[in-house]
Amino acid sequence: MARRFIILVLLLLGCVDSLGSVDLGARFSGQGVLTIVYATASWGLALLSGRISKAALKAVWPFIALLIWALTTMFWYTPSVNGIQNVLCLACFIGLTLVAAGLAETEGIQAPIEMFFRYGIWCAAAAYAWCLWQDGFGSGEWIGPRSFGIVALFGIAWYASRWRFGGRGALLLTAVLLAETGASLSRVALVTGLVMLTLARVSATVKGWLWGLLSLGLAIAAFWWMFSHIDPLREHFLAGDVRLHLGDTAINVSGRANLWRVTYDSFLDSPWAGNGAGSSSHLIEGRFHTIGHPHNDYLRVLHDYGIVGLGLWVLAWIRVLGQLWTGARCSERSRRRDAPLQFAAFLTALGMCLVMVTDNPITYVFAMAPLGVLVGAAIGAASAARWGALPEPSPVQAPESLAGRLPRLEGA
Repeated sequence: MARRFIILVLLLLGCVDSLGSVDLGARFSGQGVLTIVYATASWGLALLSGRISKAALKAVWPFIALLIWALTTMFWYTPSVNGIQNVLCLACFIGLTLVAAGLAETEGIQAPIEMFFRYGIWCAAAAYAWCLWQDGFGSGEWIGPRSFGIVALFGIAWYASRWRFGGRGALLLTAVLLAETGASLSRVALVTGLVMLTLARVSATVKGWLWGLLSLGLAIAAFWWMFSHIDPLREHFLAGDVRLHLGDTAINVSGRANLWRVTYDSFLDSPWAGNGAGSSSHLIEGRFHTIGHPHNDYLRVLHDYGIVGLGLWVLAWIRVLGQLWTGARCSERSRRRDAPLQFAAFLTALGMCLVMVTDNPITYVFAMAPLGVLVGAAIGAASAARWGALPEPSPVQAPESLAGRLPRLEGA
């Protein structure tokens, strides 16, 4: 049952945010119902399985503490629908991390995750390509451009990791997803994807750093080409609310500076305990009417849950990223078959942390649910390998930080 549930989560990645436009009445959308189902099912499966991963608990306990704190804030602030959905998204991420880690430790789920993760990514890419064909750059008719950019980062991390280990065609598939991200006009997703591409080949050797410089050169060249040839993308960067300056260049921040200032000023009313789950969305919607988010998840957590909540939030991501990086490096040194999965999980989690600076991925179940699956599977596989519970690893091509020449791993 847990395995099928995880497969369903990965397949529905292909829907991106389109279920949000499905009105089920009584203020429920398809995406809202999916959030409730994911949160309930993931925690039910995690608690009833009897195999909660200690390694996963060690990584996500600050998230669990934050979840308890978020529920506690509801005693002094009546949560809005957005607030409840935000808490459920967090619960969904934690629950799926525990479920995936438990499966990875006891059964090994790398093969189905690889298969259905690819299906989800390319279903999303195909659907948004159709939207671009119909409506042009930045299409948002059926799928939101920023939402697609966030989903595309999963694929970019996946194939950039494959490229690190010599996967045939992986760099080309990464480039396809980057190009489609640029066509969506999602600036933060594009820049984050290029950062992922740069980091994909860096390792602690001279050749590794040379590969890193080559990756950086490819990233800069790709960005400059899209910036020069996609006029709407260039205007998206340079026209509008140009309050941010990099040297002599003014960057469009799309009104986010006003959102951030209003949110921060309101945070000062209750700095330690916060103003309650969903209060930042309620504040922004009441002040700006057409906008419902502060467009900065760190500021959102600070406003809603106070300094206590932000401290738990930052600690949680430090622990998760640290554990994923350790697992990735160990799998690479040991030449384990799960090495690409480990690096993909690390790059995806890091990418989400970067996107949170100007966007709202923690409120999107289509992002947090598959992220929980990836993080949990990576942590569980690393834990199983540590205790000798995985099958004999099949070799993958390691980057130059490892000696020897190993068989190439398929990119797709």
